[in-house]
Amino acid sequence: MSKLSVGIAALRGFAELVYRAVFIGSDSSLKHTPFLLSVVLVVFQILLAGEGYLGLGTLALLLGLQAVVFGVEEFLLYSELLAALPALWYFLTTLPFTVSISSSIEIGLRVFLVSISLTMLLQRLNPMELSYLLSKIGVQEGRILMPLTWKVIPHIMKDFQNALLVMDLKGTSFWKGIAISFVAVEEYTEQYEEGLFLKLSNYRPEFSYSLRATGILLLFTILYAFSWITLCSMK
Repeated sequence: MSKLSVGIAALRGFAELVYRAVFIGSDSSLKHTPFLLSVVLVVFQILLAGEGYLGLGTLALLLGLQAVVFGVEEFLLYSELLAALPALWYFLTTLPFTVSISSSIEIGLRVFLVSISLTMLLQRLNPMELSYLLSKIGVQEGRILMPLTWKVIPHIMKDFQNALLVMDLKGTSFWKGIAISFVAVEEYTEQYEEGLFLKLSNYRPEFSYSLRATGILLLFTILYAFSWITLCSMK
């Protein structure tokens, strides 16, 4: 197998990993929680990751518990595989510059857990919530833009994977494969526009929050914040 084939296979694998880590999944209750609350939760997760090995251990424990409570263990697995890539990179590239291997391990673990937190944040992003909020504040152009964009991105990723596969099998250049993807994207974008044109004037996005899921997410946010404050006070 040539180096080019290996590179193409790696790109296809990475695209599939991102696709499964972020876009695959049902409309779970976790997607019906305030995204702003999720942002606050991630801020405390990042702060907790900066508190040494104790903070990293606490963050790992709470992330695992959070995945089990919300039933998103599969998402956590794909998030871990995706997060391992930048974590390994930072671990290897910092080895020559750190005092000890322990410091590089800590940096790698920090990148690993923060990457998982950010990926899980993307998993909780619900374009319908953004569309609903934009319509409430009078930004009419955003009513359909957000859900449409979120729907098109997975198509683009799949087309990109198919283009890489065709390029590998036929031995064509990279740019020709990408050109095929752009043509396909342009084609179904036009189809979306034609199909939704009559709905633009009267489209009213609907969205509801899950009180149970929001309450649990708020509890986890408090746990992350309490853990961070406790570790800071121990210094």
